[in-house]
Amino acid sequence: PDCVISVPCYFNDAQRRAVLDAAAIAGCKVLRLMNETAATALNWGLPKSIDFPEDTATPKHVLFYDMGYSSTQCCIVAYTKTRMTVLASTFDRELGGKDFDDAMIKHFAAEWMEKKKKDLYSNPKSLYRLATQVDKIKQQLSGYTSQTTLPCNVECLQDDEDFSSKIDTDTWIALTKPLIDRALEPVKAVVRDTKLTFDQIEEVEVVGSATRSPLIVNALSEFLGKEPKRTMNSEEAVSKGCALNAA
Repeated sequence: PDCVISVPCYFNDAQRRAVLDAAAIAGCKVLRLMNETAATALNWGLPKSIDFPEDTATPKHVLFYDMGYSSTQCCIVAYTKTRMTVLASTFDRELGGKDFDDAMIKHFAAEWMEKKKKDLYSNPKSLYRLATQVDKIKQQLSGYTSQTTLPCNVECLQDDEDFSSKIDTDTWIALTKPLIDRALEPVKAVVRDTKLTFDQIEEVEVVGSATRSPLIVNALSEFLGKEPKRTMNSEEAVSKGCALNAA
C-alpha cells in the first residue's frame, strides 16, 4: 500500500533511511517521509486555507508546539492560500512528559528515604508502583488551576511498608520550574531562527500529551503574550497530516 510516514524533525539521514528500509521490509510503498511538525501544520492549515492571505509577502504565521512523553518539537509555519512553508523547526529530544513524572517520583523517593531509610530506586517493582500512582496525580494536578493538595498512597510499597504522602500545587510548580524553563528554549530558538517578532506570530497551537498540563500552556502564554489553542486531537494530528499529504 502507498503511505506517508512521519518522523521526528530531529531524525538524521541515517535514521530516515532506516525507516524507509523498515517500510520496504513491511511491504509499504513510501510516497515520502514527513516531519511530525510539518504533518501537524498541514492538518491544521488545510481546512482553513480559504481564510489565508493570497499575498506571499504577508503570510499568516503560526507557531506549533508539540511536547510528547519523551521529546519536544516546535516550528513556525507561514501560510498563504496556496502554500505552506515551514520557516524553522527546533527541538529538545530529551525533554517530555516523562521528566515531569520523574521529578515527582524523585520527590517522593527522597521522602521515603528520609522516613524509612529505604532506597526506592533499588527496587524496580516498587518504583513502577509509585510511578503508576504519580501518573494519576499528575493528571489530576493538570486539571486544577487553583491551589489544591492531593494524596499519594501506595500499599506495601517496599518490604511490606505502606507509603502515604501528599503534594500541593505550589510544591509541584517548584519541582517543575527547571523543566518549564527548559521547555521554553525551543520556542526561543525557533523565534530567533525565523527573526520574527511576537506580533508577527498570529496564533500558537499546542499538541502532544504533555501540553495538557496548565504549567506548559501558562508558560507559553506568558512568554509569547498569546493564549495557546488546542483545536486538534493530539492523538490524531500527525497521522491526519500524513493522510492528507498522501491523498
